[in-house]
Amino acid sequence: MAAITLAVFGSVPTCIVSCSDDKPGDLALVAPATSYQINQGDTLKIPISLDNANKGDLSATVASSDAKYPASISKIEQGVATIKVAAPEIITKASTFTVTLDITDSQYSRKLEQVYNVTSVLASNFVTLTDRANC
Repeated sequence: MAAITLAVFGSVPTCIVSCSDDKPGDLALVAPATSYQINQGDTLKIPISLDNANKGDLSATVASSDAKYPASISKIEQGVATIKVAAPEIITKASTFTVTLDITDSQYSRKLEQVYNVTSVLASNFVTLTDRANC
């Protein structure tokens, strides 16, 4: 009976097969800024927003190239995290250092690396030790 009904309506039996791949696309940062400044005593917060982070087993690490400016990262939740970089209470010399973010996905073998350039800023009233006393 079903074959007659199909013939009457002119329908052709069709089988649709889904070809969806459960593997997510490559990890990517959404609108990443890569240069920042930090003042003495401050904590710099670098927002992280990932594309294609809805699947997988993501873990992230950060490393600062200057031990005086330690860096850490929050847990990635729904593709969002925050890198925190702490500055010492007194910056005696302006410098530029890097903070490297590494994200790995052990489930889908994906990796992402991003390097951020951070410049420390001297206070406007800072006097170096080599300057003469003002007396």
